Amino acid sequence: MPIDNEDTAMLLLKCQNGLSGMLYTSWCVYGCNDRETHIFGTEGVMKLFEDPWSIAVYKKNGEKIFYDLKKWAARGSEGATEIINRFISCVLEKKTPFVTPEEGVQCMKVLDAARRSAKTGTWEKVY
Repeated sequence: MPIDNEDTAMLLLKCQNGLSGMLYTSWCVYGCNDRETHIFGTEGVMKLFEDPWSIAVYKKNGEKIFYDLKKWAARGSEGATEIINRFISCVLEKKTPFVTPEEGVQCMKVLDAARRSAKTGTWEKVY
């Protein structure tokens, strides 16, 4: 049965300061869990979900830092429970969550612009 949404997307992104990058995502990865994200910066590279680490940071000075967050990911759909618990804790304790509502809105604006761009075939600005 056909789905209404794209199952694979590649976005070319360009920031106002000239920084550019590419985002590739797909629901059609079979046989393995391919959730890697590579973020390239002036001070090094951050790789998310690089086996065996959840986060690996490779600094240009040669330093390597590794973070293991597998206990969240291993719980499958239950993995969101810890994130939800942290959000509720932030609301109750009046703390700023690690992802702010403003950041969530900005992310949705990028996704909306990507959808418009796919339909028009033109660059879309995100404000």
